[in-house]
Amino acid sequence: MQVQSKLKSNALLMRDLLADTGYSNGSNYFMLEQQGITGWIPVFGMYKPEIESFPYDKENNRYICPMGKPLPFKGFDRTADGRLLRNYWAAPGDCRQCSSKPTCAPKTRCRKITRTAYDEQYLIAYARQQSRRGIRMKKLRQSTVEPVFGSLMQHYGLRNINVLGKSGAHKVMLMAAIAFNIRKYMSNKPEKSVSMAIAMEREQRHAPIFSYWLTPVACPQSKRGALYAYSE
Repeated sequence: MQVQSKLKSNALLMRDLLADTGYSNGSNYFMLEQQGITGWIPVFGMYKPEIESFPYDKENNRYICPMGKPLPFKGFDRTADGRLLRNYWAAPGDCRQCSSKPTCAPKTRCRKITRTAYDEQYLIAYARQQSRRGIRMKKLRQSTVEPVFGSLMQHYGLRNINVLGKSGAHKVMLMAAIAFNIRKYMSNKPEKSVSMAIAMEREQRHAPIFSYWLTPVACPQSKRGALYAYSE
């Protein structure tokens, strides 16, 4: 994981990760688990931790129908978008003789259950988000992580990204995030930052000046952006 390696190179460790439902998938849960990172990513709304009236027998990796008949594991399958699934089927003979077949499996020879191959990771994530700490993490995510992207879109002109390709869009978002963070940092300590800039200008008046521009995202009061100068 690229972010993890960069953090480690600076003697920083990632123990928890906050993200919204858009990042909810089994491979992400599994990858974070392998990295030793606790992922606070809510499970998407359509996921059901249990199948009504069909309890799961973990020891034998099978489901049991209301009539007591087993639905054993039959193999893996993949969806059109590449998601890995587990298939569980009842024996056609058991369903053929069952009085519940017209409502349980009306259009198939037998009852079939399909689950994600990462069902165990989904169950852990689901239990985690229901916990007291999970509720606190949700509030933290809603107050710190999610508003940033919304603010960039609503107030800083990023409804449209006028570049071609993913790499260009990635650079635009990185620059916007950098500018947003600089503005946030400056707003937290405005007096100290301004006084330091004035002191440097007076003390090093005759030193060579190097200048750079910040985008209007960081300085909404200026249409061109803000010019910051420093000397060496």
